[in-house]
Amino acid sequence: MKVELALALISIPVFFYLGRYSARYRFVRVRPRYRQSVRQFIRGK
Repeated sequence: MKVELALALISIPVFFYLGRYSARYRFVRVRPRYRQSVRQFIRGK
Protein backbone atom coordinates (compact mmCIF):
# COMPACT_ATOMS: atom_id res chain seq x y z
CA MET A 1 0.00 0.00 0.00
CA LYS A 2 2.77 2.46 0.90
CA VAL A 3 4.72 1.58 -2.27
CA GLU A 4 1.69 2.24 -4.50
CA LEU A 5 1.05 5.55 -2.75
CA ALA A 6 4.68 6.60 -3.20
CA LEU A 7 4.60 5.67 -6.90
CA ALA A 8 1.39 7.66 -7.36
CA LEU A 9 2.88 10.73 -5.65
CA ILE A 10 6.02 10.49 -7.79
CA SER A 11 4.27 9.76 -11.11
CA ILE A 12 1.70 12.58 -10.89
CA PRO A 13 4.22 15.49 -10.98
CA VAL A 14 6.38 13.62 -13.53
CA PHE A 15 3.46 13.16 -15.95
CA PHE A 16 2.38 16.76 -15.34
CA TYR A 17 5.89 18.03 -16.08
CA LEU A 18 6.26 15.88 -19.21
CA GLY A 19 2.87 17.03 -20.53
CA ARG A 20 3.70 20.64 -19.82
CA TYR A 21 7.15 20.37 -21.42
CA SER A 22 5.87 18.62 -24.58
CA ALA A 23 3.09 21.21 -24.99
CA ARG A 24 5.58 24.04 -24.52
CA TYR A 25 8.01 22.39 -26.96
CA ARG A 26 5.33 22.14 -29.65
CA PHE A 27 4.32 25.76 -29.08
CA VAL A 28 7.96 26.87 -29.28
CA ARG A 29 8.43 25.01 -32.59
CA VAL A 30 5.40 26.82 -34.01
CA ARG A 31 6.49 30.26 -32.78
CA PRO A 32 10.26 30.84 -32.48
CA ARG A 33 9.69 34.43 -31.30
CA TYR A 34 7.88 33.10 -28.23
CA ARG A 35 10.98 31.12 -27.28
CA GLN A 36 13.12 34.28 -27.29
CA SER A 37 10.61 36.15 -25.12
CA VAL A 38 10.58 33.24 -22.66
CA ARG A 39 14.38 33.29 -22.44
CA GLN A 40 14.37 37.02 -21.75
CA PHE A 41 11.66 36.53 -19.11
CA ILE A 42 13.70 33.81 -17.39
CA ARG A 43 16.84 35.98 -17.45
CA GLY A 44 14.96 38.96 -16.04
CA LYS A 45 13.50 36.75 -13.32
